Amino acid sequence: MKLTFLFILITSLQLSAKVYSQDAKIKLSSSQNTVGKIIDAIEEQTQFKIFYKTGQFNTQKVVSFNATELTVANALTEIFQGSGLSYKVMDKLIVLAPAADIKALTQQKITITGRVVDIANGLSLPGVSVVVKGSKTGVLTDINGNFKIDVLDKNTTLVFTFIGYIRQEIQLEGRTFLEIGLKTEVKNLDEIVIVGYGQQKKANLTGSVSSVKGEELLSRQAAQTSTLLQGVAAGVT
Repeated sequence: MKLTFLFILITSLQLSAKVYSQDAKIKLSSSQNTVGKIIDAIEEQTQFKIFYKTGQFNTQKVVSFNATELTVANALTEIFQGSGLSYKVMDKLIVLAPAADIKALTQQKITITGRVVDIANGLSLPGVSVVVKGSKTGVLTDINGNFKIDVLDKNTTLVFTFIGYIRQEIQLEGRTFLEIGLKTEVKNLDEIVIVGYGQQKKANLTGSVSSVKGEELLSRQAAQTSTLLQGVAAGVT
């Protein structure tokens, strides 16, 4: 339970892009201070907040330093040396926990790479949504159909979706590279309308919809697409 809680806490903080420097310095009133006072000094003099379980260590333990000005990293390393505790810095938060828990959490991150193609012709599919099932963690394939995503379980299921193609769910089963082929779902293409702000089903649209076939545009000469549609698509002038 404890490891699970720390795992959720740390992975949620990994969404933050900016990580504050452990080289931030603190000034102590003397070379001898209790662990509690050192933790207070870090929170008062830097942007860090420290999270730990009450009773996990003795806050009244006195620690001696060779100087009264030192970095956050040096202070934490010194006060927890030989205690079996370690720390993890994520954004503005420092998590104190047993070293074994911190190590286990760090090792659970697994990077998955792969490529998504059209199964019929082998062409790369850019813009395919790749999402960890049951979460909001996801990426899009690049112009070559490649993707890279971090997961926390070797048996995680990834969901692949792309307009006009059949949704696919793939369980990793320990694999770190996937070659995914998506099948087209032609029967649904005429039910979907691409609008300026996304895609919607025809049944959900409140306005009118016009469709233009490619053959109708080939016989027209124009420098811009909007000009091609004039007089062909209703409402375009």
